[in-house]
Amino acid sequence: MKGTKELILKAAKKLFGKNGITKTSMDDIAAEAKIGKGTIYHYYDSKEKLFIEVTEQEVAILRTMLDTAYEAAEGPEAKLRAYMSARCKMIAEIAKVFNLFKEEYLQYYSYVRKVQEKFLDYEQAIIKKCLSAGAEKGIFTFKDIGFTAFIIGRALHSVEYHFATIQDQQESDKKTEMFAGFFIDGLKKR
Repeated sequence: MKGTKELILKAAKKLFGKNGITKTSMDDIAAEAKIGKGTIYHYYDSKEKLFIEVTEQEVAILRTMLDTAYEAAEGPEAKLRAYMSARCKMIAEIAKVFNLFKEEYLQYYSYVRKVQEKFLDYEQAIIKKCLSAGAEKGIFTFKDIGFTAFIIGRALHSVEYHFATIQDQQESDKKTEMFAGFFIDGLKKR
């Protein structure tokens, strides 16, 4: 059974990325996976629930990449910068996989939001860890760690669509550095 579910998810990811969510039917996914449509409905009662699981898989990959970038950096400032930079870049990569998703972003936002809510707890923990280590070392200063982490997390969320639509990698890197620098420079103890 696990293999069948993986076939469904792989086919759905491929077709969502190629055709978009709206133009991909359950029949298309069944044909791509070489299974009956009823088999898909055994696991997923709607295309939207299947989309959510595909998105959750992408977020799991994103988390692994973010953890890798975070762990590779030395010191709180570098860790926060690496995390923020990797997050902006990964959003752009996910958007490339789901190229047509950019066009359907607002239409499917409520489904994406469900996945994002789960991600926010993870993100808040990473940001708080950076801020706490930076405060302990006398690098960062702030009044409320929870609120500061919340603001940084929400700022990252607010620029997702922007970074997903940037075509030029150099422009993306430049804007990512400016974005991360804005927060990090603001947090530095003076």
